[in-house]
Amino acid sequence: MCAVLCALVVLAGCTAAGDQQPADSDTPPGTPTGLTAAAGDGEVSLVWNANPEPDLRGYQVHWGEAGATLDQSAFVTAPAATYTVSGLTNGQPYAFAVEAEDDTGRRSARSDQVLAVPVAVDEDDEDDEEEDGGGEDSTPPTVVASVPADAEVDVARNASIAITFSEPMDEALTEAAWSVEPSIGCAFEWLGTSTTFVCEPSPEMAPDTVHTVTLGTGAADLAGNALAAPFTFTFTTGALVLQVCRFDDPGTRFDACLFAP
Repeated sequence: MCAVLCALVVLAGCTAAGDQQPADSDTPPGTPTGLTAAAGDGEVSLVWNANPEPDLRGYQVHWGEAGATLDQSAFVTAPAATYTVSGLTNGQPYAFAVEAEDDTGRRSARSDQVLAVPVAVDEDDEDDEEEDGGGEDSTPPTVVASVPADAEVDVARNASIAITFSEPMDEALTEAAWSVEPSIGCAFEWLGTSTTFVCEPSPEMAPDTVHTVTLGTGAADLAGNALAAPFTFTFTTGALVLQVCRFDDPGTRFDACLFAP
């Protein structure tokens, strides 16, 4: 009888232990997805998809000047999945990325980087709208920044080319007004609320070559106001081609590469 009872006790103990699945402390959280950036006056607001892990502690948000190391960071406690980076310089392009962190301190790979350029509020535009009673916008857009910067040298042959505007733009008209000499192929992308226009070169640009980017007056904002004058800048490529980084590669340097899924 004792043997039977002892066996039942052992089995009951095994069943109870089996019902409690310990957290897998060896597996880091998944990489955050859906990161977007909306530029404001001296600040950028970030939003991303919340991670589903039950042991999620929060997120590490990283940022820095575009093209440089993301050397600043802040922690966001779950379940929040938003953060506003303030104290930024208007007209300066910044890059942002997010990592998820669990209760054991394990972190995910960094998310894709997103770019944004803080833009000063145009007080003249606000005064005009007040005088017009919120009437039709008649102020032409302006270019506030470009990446690469004008006259920059040793630009990577597959580096992104971006222009940031003072307000949301008509994407189709702006893309049609874009040109580069010598000509390159572009995969176009828009960031923020149609305020940053990005060309991803395809194929790679020629090495050691001066490129001249021109955005004609056909580029217009959502109200149909065109640029007052063409915008032009130049840059010179070097021999470097940025590596394609994979999130499953622990040796990846995320501050010096392009991203692949």
